Amino acid sequence: MLLPRLFELLAFDPEADVDLYPEVLLSKLGYGNWQEWPDYEQEAVICFLEALWDFTLSAYPFHLDVNALLCGIARSVNDTTSFLTKWIATDSLSAARHLSWFIDDAYFSLSKKNTLNGYYDSVSQQEAIRHWLLSDEVGKYLENAFFRFSESEGAEQISNALQQHSWLTKK
Repeated sequence: MLLPRLFELLAFDPEADVDLYPEVLLSKLGYGNWQEWPDYEQEAVICFLEALWDFTLSAYPFHLDVNALLCGIARSVNDTTSFLTKWIATDSLSAARHLSWFIDDAYFSLSKKNTLNGYYDSVSQQEAIRHWLLSDEVGKYLENAFFRFSESEGAEQISNALQQHSWLTKK
């Protein structure tokens, strides 16, 4: 019964007396061979991860670092495509600001080493996320977000991320 409580603290309690790093906590699912658990338990894990992702994208700033959370999800599931697709399907200022922050956070590492920051277990997972991040689809999302939210508090952040994205994709 410890796992549900740790998940609850991760999702809802930024003031918890214990440091919960999503990339570490979520990676522990693999040690438990969660993908061999009964179907209903696997579905509960997926539902939790999807709900936590949606919850994170719905507010900016959020108490969880989006890069650490994505890294933790990548360490837990075989394919992050549905999470990444959901991100750019979420037409909100908070989702756009999270993406802008993610690009800014990854910019130096991507520009110098062509890799992402984080503790990704799988090179293929990291490569898939890097490929998605540098895609035209993400660039168009940022451009649309910039125009949609041009009068908002996050416009400059989105503009900076759009510029960084452009520089990274022209390498």
